[in-house]
Amino acid sequence: MDKELTKKRAPKRKLRGLTADERNAVGQVIKDQPDRDLWVVALTTGMRFGELAGLKWGAVDLKSGVVSIEQTVSRVKKENLARFGLDPSLNGLAELDTKNEGSVRRILVPDVAWDALRRRRAVTPVHVPWVFAMPDWGPIYQSYCNRRWHTIQTLAGIPPERHVRMHDTRRTAATLEKAANMPKETQARMGWSGVDMMLHYQDVEDQRPVVDVINRALEGFGA
Repeated sequence: MDKELTKKRAPKRKLRGLTADERNAVGQVIKDQPDRDLWVVALTTGMRFGELAGLKWGAVDLKSGVVSIEQTVSRVKKENLARFGLDPSLNGLAELDTKNEGSVRRILVPDVAWDALRRRRAVTPVHVPWVFAMPDWGPIYQSYCNRRWHTIQTLAGIPPERHVRMHDTRRTAATLEKAANMPKETQARMGWSGVDMMLHYQDVEDQRPVVDVINRALEGFGA
């Protein structure tokens, strides 16, 4: 084979979440950011980007701190929106069912995320259905969030070679939950496939021991 046509494969980047020190540094930085509530919820609940983008106020119980995750928002080519019967007003974004059956879940959020949701509700116009939105109050774009997440990590003093993807904020949340030593509950909260469906019908208060561990680890995070 012609050597010029043979491309060396780039080494795979090791997937990881933030270390405790990096997480604390990010927590200090986001205090002064206009989108801090998005990052608090992302880093403490393990929700996927599409789940955060698709989260609407009707799925948030601010009295109990319970969030129902039932849909995502994904990018679809504008020419395909009508073809699939999707709302063209979403500018290339489509509301879809969650990734898999295990992704549909109800989670009890940590206290810092609960506070973030209440702050967000207080500043969101009543006609806006989205919990997290762009400055024009439309649904958030992943490219926008990726740029913001890169900026936040840089401001936190994390070297570029150690930056983690926004998706890997889920690893940060999962690491915190691991300390509770309740793997089945963590699996259900994270929406991983293969979860015992029984866990989807449990009382969300059964998640309390996991959330208590996170609360102790994250007291004051991003506040």
